[in-house]
Amino acid sequence: MSFSPAVHELFDRWNHGDLLANLEAANQALLERRKDAVVIAQQSEPKKHTASNCLVLQQALLHRAASRDDEFRYLRLPSYS
Repeated sequence: MSFSPAVHELFDRWNHGDLLANLEAANQALLERRKDAVVIAQQSEPKKHTASNCLVLQQALLHRAASRDDEFRYLRLPSYS
């Protein structure tokens, strides 16, 4: 994932290009944890069923974050000169 040139320019102006690089790397690591499908355990196995429910929630949050990421990727920032 890469942010817009305006975001890169802003972080460079703040002398925090390394922070932006770390943010992009962390975001990519989270995106790589996403799965297309989750197997749900039977309710007759409560521990496994609870664990699979947690995995579904985790995946839902990762997918939601990725869809919000698309909105911010091309965000135009105001100029603070």
